[in-house]
Amino acid sequence: MKKILFALASIICTPLFSAQLGNITSINEQNNEFEIKTSDGTVTKIIFYRPDIFRIWVGPNGQLTDPASEEETAIVVYDDNPIRVNQSEENDYYKIESDAIVLRIYKNPCMFSLYKKDNSTLLFEENKPITYGAETYQSINRNSDDYFYGCGMQNGHFCHNDRNIQIENIYDDNQNIWNEHGTPNAVSFYMSLKGYGVFRNTYEGGTYEFQSTVKTTHKENRFDAYYFAGSLKEILEGYTFITGRPFLTPLWGLEFGDADRYNDGSFECVKFADEYIDKQIPVGWFLPNDGYNMDFSRVPEVSEELTKRGIVTGMWTDKKLDFKKYVTDHNIRLFKLDIAWVGKGTKFSMNACNTVYNHIENNSDARGMIWTTLGWSGNHRYSIMWTGDNGYSNPDDWIRWHIPTVIGSGLSAQNASTGDIDGIYGGTADRYVRDLQWKTFTTNMMIIDNWKVAGEEWKKPWSYGEPYTSHNRESLKLKSRLMPYLYTYSHEAYNTGVPVSRACVLEFSEDPKTRGESGKNGVTKHQFMCGKWLMVAPVYESAETREWSFYLPQGKWTDFFTGKEYEGDKIIKGYDVTDYKFPVMVRNGGIIPMYPESYYNDNRQQQKPRDPLTFDIYPSNKKTQFELMEDDGLTYKFKTDLMYNKTLIECDPISQSDAVTIKIVGQYGGNGYEGMPEKRNYRFQVHGSKPQTVFIEMDKLTEINDTATFENAADGWYFDSGINITYIKIKSKKAKSSFSVIISRGTSY
Repeated sequence: MKKILFALASIICTPLFSAQLGNITSINEQNNEFEIKTSDGTVTKIIFYRPDIFRIWVGPNGQLTDPASEEETAIVVYDDNPIRVNQSEENDYYKIESDAIVLRIYKNPCMFSLYKKDNSTLLFEENKPITYGAETYQSINRNSDDYFYGCGMQNGHFCHNDRNIQIENIYDDNQNIWNEHGTPNAVSFYMSLKGYGVFRNTYEGGTYEFQSTVKTTHKENRFDAYYFAGSLKEILEGYTFITGRPFLTPLWGLEFGDADRYNDGSFECVKFADEYIDKQIPVGWFLPNDGYNMDFSRVPEVSEELTKRGIVTGMWTDKKLDFKKYVTDHNIRLFKLDIAWVGKGTKFSMNACNTVYNHIENNSDARGMIWTTLGWSGNHRYSIMWTGDNGYSNPDDWIRWHIPTVIGSGLSAQNASTGDIDGIYGGTADRYVRDLQWKTFTTNMMIIDNWKVAGEEWKKPWSYGEPYTSHNRESLKLKSRLMPYLYTYSHEAYNTGVPVSRACVLEFSEDPKTRGESGKNGVTKHQFMCGKWLMVAPVYESAETREWSFYLPQGKWTDFFTGKEYEGDKIIKGYDVTDYKFPVMVRNGGIIPMYPESYYNDNRQQQKPRDPLTFDIYPSNKKTQFELMEDDGLTYKFKTDLMYNKTLIECDPISQSDAVTIKIVGQYGGNGYEGMPEKRNYRFQVHGSKPQTVFIEMDKLTEINDTATFENAADGWYFDSGINITYIKIKSKKAKSSFSVIISRGTSY
């Protein structure tokens, strides 16, 4: 009897089917595609789309299939156009060579290795043939000094060394997917610091094991993978070349959003909009209904009233709506697709997001914006990736694990990703302030209250009273000032896949301390770069009476708030975070463009002026640049009609060490855009010691010795000795004009 039971157990535990690629029996090229046949009866295609991008496509039983290619739900958007590469035969392998890489295909059995162009610098090598069956996997040797990123939104993590990652979005009634270690928006992509990335073209879930062997498994009897070579940034560009670029967030989408539960879609949210106005707290958009107990009857009226106030209306909704009507007739520009609709995830979610996104773009001239969870590879083309209903477990600790969640999402090109301010349940005044602070430097931020009942307090920026209201207002006004900086890097994300909120390893990959999550090589798990120039180290614990620590990479850094200078390549200890201070550091050479604060005029209209334009400049010992990108913030006319304007700002320490030249090229690119100011007032904040003279072109600018006179002057300069900043004002100029500002600290001029 024991023998029978043992035999039955063996049968149960044995996979239904499992096989490996066998020995190569033939390799042929046709139309720039290589077809490999092996002794196990499979056919494998190798296709190069660029010198740095290729595909390995395995068809068991000789049948190549692509269930992820249906028109409405296709993950891959690149129109196949294979390039020609060179193929030759060596002793034990075939060599396929592009201008960037060498792919070795070993003969007996068929196995793959990838090298740089020199055919000696190894990027990866398989340690066994691709194995297929009920589950199909690739197994790759791991180098001891390698690091792995990607896999989509992995709550609480950005680096996956020594972890097994679920590539699956499984929703359950306990919402475990939305807590730390959950996977609300996993994707079938990873990349290695060694210089390669892999995207599995599938909708089937799986597991990625980053142990002594890197084993990537999906639950399907096929293998279909795209490979990318280069730096981490280059891999993200390649991945989004194949799967589509991240959507470009409208300018209003970068602002604070209110998605509290307005159960009847009523004017209650209009009342709160007026309260934002009265308290001078910027807000960009509202969702006036909750998506479950839905009442859409008053949404048209609500949208009309919010539009009068300069606020965009979205809808928290399901698939039953007449989307075209709401877009065309009622100016709806945002839809939240909740679990009630997209709870099946992956392919279902992709189809839903694609459908609704296209309703916006096909029935208006506006850019679409979707907010969803349970996304997949490719959803970044449409959606803000949401971490879900956070607050089910350890709500007071959730900022800590949201920081690596957001930066980890960015390492899969999920540029727009966020969680709810202060969580969906519970909340504290302290956590609200701290959450707003760091999300000021991310793409998206929103509040969503719990399923509140009568008598419960709303969780607004002012709900906790003073001093918290003032701190929250300060954060939101700062974000309104940072819009040109954030929007420029949003354009970069749209063009390259490189996110706005960046893991430090993206900017400092040569610094070992930025690479992991623990130990000496993992000290940046809870900090990130905002664009190229700003380092943010959020305070994620209650820290009013303690000092904060964070790491600065090599070089000189300047405190964005205080002007204090720091030398990098070390951990900064003892940073004062009392009274809700927090570290934001500017990299040496930084150029930060800023608009004025948003405000509300007497007609209760939200004003978002783009004039004057201020440049906050941190000169270094070498030339640095910033290409400011501006357009209407709403449409794709920047793409279709070149209706945009680029302004080049260049900071150049000229040959004499005692002078700096700031060069402005007012029309560096584009044809201008609707609403572009004809003339512009410019302001400069230049960090460093006091100048002797300031010139505009060759005209000497007047020094002003007190702030009141400076504020009222049309032009001039003023030096604040307390923070070592030279403030410069110049007379209004045509927005497309070019000019130079020379700051002389010696006798050269």
